[in-house]
Amino acid sequence: MNNLKIGIIGLGYWGKKYIQTLRELGVTSLFGTDIAPAGNFSIPELLFIDLDDLLINKEVQVVIIATPEQTHYQLCREALNFGKDVLLEKPMAHSSREAHELFDLAMTKCRILGVAHIPLYTDSFRQLAAEINSGKMGKISRIEAIRTSRGREKSAGVLWDLAGHDLAIAISLFGNPIDINYCVYQHHTCYYQIEFPDKLRFSGIVSWADPPFYRLLKVYSSTGVFEYQEPNGSEPIAWLPNYEKPLTTMVKEFINCCITRQQPKNNGELGCKVVRFLESLSQKMFVNYETIGNHSSL
Repeated sequence: MNNLKIGIIGLGYWGKKYIQTLRELGVTSLFGTDIAPAGNFSIPELLFIDLDDLLINKEVQVVIIATPEQTHYQLCREALNFGKDVLLEKPMAHSSREAHELFDLAMTKCRILGVAHIPLYTDSFRQLAAEINSGKMGKISRIEAIRTSRGREKSAGVLWDLAGHDLAIAISLFGNPIDINYCVYQHHTCYYQIEFPDKLRFSGIVSWADPPFYRLLKVYSSTGVFEYQEPNGSEPIAWLPNYEKPLTTMVKEFINCCITRQQPKNNGELGCKVVRFLESLSQKMFVNYETIGNHSSL
């Protein structure tokens, strides 16, 4: 990996996390760019260059886009057109049309496109997927998800900010949803329910809130109720021997896919599906300023 030349577009909170992760993985040739002047950044061993110079540099074959979400579509399209493999922060676009355009472009250019749905790389997701695939759970009738985090003023809203991760999990495990039962917004909180084949219902709550943050899945099956919780950055699990951060696992897989030309699990096709159902939920959303009933037992 240390022979790769990788460009980071966006040097804010997530951009710096990607830089740290890449250095831990032994990548030493790092190029960075941001809309702010270079003098505002103090990042050792990072070559700061203009965006245009980064894109035309043929030695930089991989870029990671960690910019505000309203810039994702345009920057990703430019990077793909310049022949770069792209790891893109979520959501990959703000419409299914734009998302499919990026996916089709990546396929046409034979480029690897990944979307940073980091929960797909947690131990809890791996455990859940293994237990579902083994058949030990029996028939699953319902899944409930709750995800909270700090609010982001410049995002498209709490649904687009947080629900994409849980949709990525659900679609990866159960395929495409077949219906939307409801989507209700109230005071920085969104309640939604989608239906999968075999009458499996997935109910979600996403909310902008103060810490501690919650990222929990409850699975109701014929053999019992099972809970899976993601690390939120404060659990002691991060200090266990051989523990690997989900971000590290995701970046490592993406780089390996760029080398082997295999598709990562967080590929552009999955990213398109997530955007499509976020868009569908948004179209069915209604705002309720009064008390919302108990949509979930979480």
